[in-house]
Amino acid sequence: MLLSEYRPRPALVTRATQIERPRFPVIDAHNHLGPEFGGGWDNRPLDELLAAMDAADVRVLVDLDGGWGNDIFERHLVKFKHGAPERFRVFGGVD
Repeated sequence: MLLSEYRPRPALVTRATQIERPRFPVIDAHNHLGPEFGGGWDNRPLDELLAAMDAADVRVLVDLDGGWGNDIFERHLVKFKHGAPERFRVFGGVD
């Protein structure tokens, strides 16, 4: 039998549980909001991000894209931390 002809039949049967909402509020402890890794949330409306967080029941998000130096860090602080202070923590590198 050729590998391309192999059609395995799953034999494992388990109970599936649909989880609609997390049991506890979520803290996203590792996220990137910048363009390189995070989809450019730093250039999108803050309300969109807050709506996405609310839909997933994420209460606090840690942004690791505060960058190196003051420019990026200040921009992220103004946008996220000042925009919704109780929802964001911003980390930046030391230059």
